Amino acid sequence: QRSNNPKDGNVYSKPIKVTDFEEYVKESINSGELERQHALFPRGQTKPWTYGALKENKSKNRYNNLIAYDHSRVILEKINGEPHSDYINANYIDGHRISKAYIATQGPKPSTLFDFWRMIWQENVKHIAMLANIYEDGKKKVEKYWPAINESLQFGDITIQHVSNKVHADYEFRVFKMTRNEETRQSPVVIHCSAGVGRTGTILLCDICLRMAARESSIDVLRKLQKLRDQRANLVDNIEQYKLAHLVILECLAGMHTTIPCNQIDQSVQKLLRNGVRSQMQYLKDTQWQDQAMKTIGQYGKTALIVNEKNRFPDIIPEIQGRVFITRYPPEDETSSYINAIKVDGFRSPGRFIVTQQPMPNTLGDFWRLVDENYISVIISLNEVNPKDKTSCHFWPTANRPQMNPVPSMTLKHANTLSLECYDLITIHLNRNNAKEHDVVEIFSMKNWPSKSNCPKTMQEMLTFLEDSDAASRKSRTVVVTCYDGVKASGLYVALSFVIEKMKLEQSCDVCQAVRSVRHNREQFVQDEEQFIFLYRAAVEYINGFQSYANFT
Repeated sequence: QRSNNPKDGNVYSKPIKVTDFEEYVKESINSGELERQHALFPRGQTKPWTYGALKENKSKNRYNNLIAYDHSRVILEKINGEPHSDYINANYIDGHRISKAYIATQGPKPSTLFDFWRMIWQENVKHIAMLANIYEDGKKKVEKYWPAINESLQFGDITIQHVSNKVHADYEFRVFKMTRNEETRQSPVVIHCSAGVGRTGTILLCDICLRMAARESSIDVLRKLQKLRDQRANLVDNIEQYKLAHLVILECLAGMHTTIPCNQIDQSVQKLLRNGVRSQMQYLKDTQWQDQAMKTIGQYGKTALIVNEKNRFPDIIPEIQGRVFITRYPPEDETSSYINAIKVDGFRSPGRFIVTQQPMPNTLGDFWRLVDENYISVIISLNEVNPKDKTSCHFWPTANRPQMNPVPSMTLKHANTLSLECYDLITIHLNRNNAKEHDVVEIFSMKNWPSKSNCPKTMQEMLTFLEDSDAASRKSRTVVVTCYDGVKASGLYVALSFVIEKMKLEQSCDVCQAVRSVRHNREQFVQDEEQFIFLYRAAVEYINGFQSYANFT
């Protein structure tokens, strides 16, 4: 009988055929099977780490309870006269049927920068996967170990030159040139985060399992994690990371390929529209459970208070993981922190947009407190206000009504209105408590988009509006996007923004990915086939607006 304890030699394993993997992951998430599996693995030390714990080496460890195991540690070549210079907090990790395919290590500290680059040189490493930002939540996670672009840094007898740098939405790709004793090098892969266990283990587990799937047509995630834990402590540190690994592996195996290179977009979109976009819409529906599972990864501290009288439609409410809260006003009124608003990621910027319904008479003050508290300088208004609608109200001052006081402590003054073909640009001065200084808020108010219409009148008007509003908001961290219901027009705008930004940065178009991304905090976005088609045609129109693809950057 097999043991369920990874400490025993006959470890529990769960081989799954690739063809059955999707159903297995879905069932395991719903049943709690993944939690049961991850609980098999004890936290902390399970193998000797005597050498790394010596007093001479303690300062080389970022954390005293995460030290390199003796049997799998990377042993550096010693520096003359320094007997303990062979230690670095790093372990060899086996791949699928490949010994020492990876090195898992902590992020470099100021005192270990030279050791890090000595290891890169000694092990002839060609790829480094860095899974942590230098600073996160105001805390330093990793010492910066590379020079600025086109500059060099010296670490002992090793020179590092930063040759090139390409920025993508979710990562940067840097190329370094290493020189040591006149030998230049532009092999195992080195992977690190901060401690070198949680995120590092997750990406290792994904890569190893995908290689197993390619070779064996089956996957044994549990067995592979047991082997990882044998070589370095706490790899895949928590259940959220274990669940994430399963979902990433599944996406790599079963995800629909929907990316179109921009230089092929005309022909590809014509073919796609002839065949219909319903297959992509169905794919998004079929993978909705995966996106729902991802939402449970992470903790959210706020309660799920819903104030129904502040929602224009009872079925359109903010989901807890993306909800925006405002300060209580007055402090004793707990309902005053509620507003029907969510954060939506842009292609390059998490939380780029705050999407909300057009203010109602009873939420006008909440809307402007949202603007004030989030330091908003640009508001995107997509539907014209219907004066016959009793749930609507004009929510900014005009030339005829030059001043408003949405809350007693705030004054809004009309400064200017510039009327263009497809939108008005209104400049507002926001003043608090009669202070001498004021903030400038620009409102881009689109014309001729009724709230009942899925799409604006023309694609060119939408693209012009998007480009102009985006140019004005580039220095702003967050932009407010509002439409009548907070769904129909707003969803199309943020999805198109995602599509265009990806085309600019990566020269590829992916409408399906854009829709899936913006739906993360509001599932009702872009549910209509007409809007889906509009996004593809707008992408083509955008590309064709350039004289040649070479000018498109």
